[in-house]
Amino acid sequence: MNDFLFFRRAQASLEFIILFVFALILVSLALYSMGFFSLEFSKQEATLYREDVANLIIEEFNIYGEVLGGYERNITIPSFLLDSYTIVLDSDASLLIIRDYITEEGQTPYYYDLPDTVEFTYFTDSDGNLVITLYKDKQDEDRDYLVFTNSYSLVDPLDCSVLPHGDWVKIHADRYYGVSEFCVMKYEAKATTATEVFLSNPINMSCSDGTLPCDVTNVQIISKPQSIPLNFVNQSEAQTLCSNLGSGFKLMTNNERLAIARDTFERSNNWYGGSVGSNFMFLGHNDLGIEGLVGATVGLNASLNDLDGYYRTGDNETSCDGFHNKAFPSDDVIVGGRACVGQRRTLEVNNNGEILWDFAGNMWEWTDEIKPTGDVNFGRASSDWLEWDSVSTTQYSPAYSYLDSGYGIGQVLNGNFSLDPISDFPNHAFMWGGAWGNGNTGGIYSLFLNRGPSYRMNYVGFRCTYSP
Repeated sequence: MNDFLFFRRAQASLEFIILFVFALILVSLALYSMGFFSLEFSKQEATLYREDVANLIIEEFNIYGEVLGGYERNITIPSFLLDSYTIVLDSDASLLIIRDYITEEGQTPYYYDLPDTVEFTYFTDSDGNLVITLYKDKQDEDRDYLVFTNSYSLVDPLDCSVLPHGDWVKIHADRYYGVSEFCVMKYEAKATTATEVFLSNPINMSCSDGTLPCDVTNVQIISKPQSIPLNFVNQSEAQTLCSNLGSGFKLMTNNERLAIARDTFERSNNWYGGSVGSNFMFLGHNDLGIEGLVGATVGLNASLNDLDGYYRTGDNETSCDGFHNKAFPSDDVIVGGRACVGQRRTLEVNNNGEILWDFAGNMWEWTDEIKPTGDVNFGRASSDWLEWDSVSTTQYSPAYSYLDSGYGIGQVLNGNFSLDPISDFPNHAFMWGGAWGNGNTGGIYSLFLNRGPSYRMNYVGFRCTYSP
């Protein structure tokens, strides 16, 4: 009898446990469907649960921390997490930011900055994991080793659409080049209509009184499709014209330029045939042809329609204008070749499908970089157009240096002692992208290194960037 009662009680207990677990599963599923739990950090319920989202991010990253002993700590961020988060590492400011974009109904209304001021170094290991070594201040014995704490700030996202001075496009942060997100001019810089009266020619820096250059305080610039890009501007004038736009505006830096190039490279819509690394990238206007005119030496204005990427080139997806300056021989007769269909002037950037005009051709564009001859001659006595895959890796080499200009990425003209103008020696300024007549040497990674910062010419322009 006792054995029977024991068995019945055990059976009843087991049945109760099964029913309880089943009920718990049903309740959990109901709560999950209502948005109380989410494996995606509640991205769809970000408005209601944004504090929980931030804390979940903090907790996830904290589990990868490892105390090395003494005053050091390693945080290894696995490579798969780098696809979900933007990592901003600013050694100069000793600032580490993990930024998660919270998406709600297809929009990104805000994101989180999770900062703490610490000293750190970092590297990427052989598996693609980001390893950050943090150093604790020995004078601050009470400081928490964890760089990620429960304190965080809610920050409005960078919105390039509200910037003044024309049309701007947002570029996401790039940890490879160490840049935070920023806005860039959608078009090459133009003079505003109001200030064109100060110029003898509205497209260059010659003043109406015949002097060159015109006082940069009399000229304002704008990012707009209309008008031919402003040219005959040297590097320092370009810097001043950008900074004159206001706080946060500047001439594009070299690393910003490389971050944009990397972004465009990795997008299939920027490749003929729609496959990254196959066929070639679109090179932009570089064949000296303008709407059937051969040999015209001028940068082009852009179309108001982003779908009209072949605007004024004389080429399109099905026909050519018959002029192929400096092209590969086979391109002369192939409609789908680099010298014809490759003339598309628009490139897609970021995940929203936004468009940049003339980033890979039309005008050479200044960045703020200046290097001495020894850093840009690549060990060669003469200045020649070189394939990137034949050049030793440098800090300004493309991230994909194993490719050559056959893929439409462009070439590099190394600098040497015949700098132009020679009065700038040994300072070589950086110009990127290629002009209207560069042919196969142009492209997103086309780099001109044998001009000094005071150089000015009708095929040299620029564009500005903005970051708060």
